[in-house]
Amino acid sequence: MLSGLGAGLYAQGYQIGDTNSLQTYKELPTPKEKLQYFTDEADRYASRSPYDWLDAVTADLNNAVRQNDSAAIGTFRFLQASLYFDLGDYNKSVAITNDLYLDIPEGEKETQARLLDLIDKNYGQLQLFDKQIEIRKRKRELGITENISFYDIYSNLGLHRKALNEFIYEKKKTIDNTDLFQLAEYNNTVGGFLLRDNTAAAALTYFKKAQGYLSVYMNDISEVRSEKELANAALLQGLIEGNIGKCHVMLTQYREALPFLENSISLIEDRKLEVYHRDLDENTLALAEAHLELDNLEKSVEYLGSPNRTDDEQLQIKRNRLLAAYFHTIS
Repeated sequence: MLSGLGAGLYAQGYQIGDTNSLQTYKELPTPKEKLQYFTDEADRYASRSPYDWLDAVTADLNNAVRQNDSAAIGTFRFLQASLYFDLGDYNKSVAITNDLYLDIPEGEKETQARLLDLIDKNYGQLQLFDKQIEIRKRKRELGITENISFYDIYSNLGLHRKALNEFIYEKKKTIDNTDLFQLAEYNNTVGGFLLRDNTAAAALTYFKKAQGYLSVYMNDISEVRSEKELANAALLQGLIEGNIGKCHVMLTQYREALPFLENSISLIEDRKLEVYHRDLDENTLALAEAHLELDNLEKSVEYLGSPNRTDDEQLQIKRNRLLAAYFHTIS
């Protein structure tokens, strides 16, 4: 039973990341402490890969099985499922998590919430949107959440304007106007829907707002930020800058796009999470397009030669289109 789920990175002058995070995890004495540390350590892959973490968690799981410790078995299987998600093995992750969920007593809402959140994320990545909707309805029925949102599902289905309208309707009334990080996330999300709806000029306005809020947040010396907060801020910075760069490309402002896209790729790569591989592929192809339009042909083909991190058909079509344009240019 699962119970009680209770290379440093630099950003704006801050160094974050515990270079011995896996060793720290190994030295913790109880499954509960290991779970809490795993959850709180935002930059756990800074020095050791998810595969190293998976080896350590699997060793813990095998030890729990030998001791017939059902609570510890559940905890380490949850950690395994989380690691498989980070590695992009969504089918394996959701299979483990669904299996764990069946054994959870009705009263353990915190544990149910953690499992349902992970199941939800897996179904989203697998594009099983009907099942994702069922999970969100279940969360409401269990009293885990009062409101269920579908704006991300609408966007994944190509209904970007519908997603935008629902997101603004839901979030505008709950947003804390003193929370700079939340404001940065909000404006980046609004801009993201507009960018996917091919309205780059409007999207750029929101991304610039997000960038401004995040800059103030990260440079506020009156607040002491935790490593997790700094890591999340650096990731959000990478996502925002990538979006700004893609807007500039869409607006044919190719030279302006370059520094944003380059820095974005560096910041996002540092997190080593498969869930952001689409962002990396999009930004890499945008960089290739910008260099191609600027006649930086060697740079362009260098980025086009980078292997895709995802199997997204639309991104492969874009890569092929850019390669065709490159070969036409040099012929």
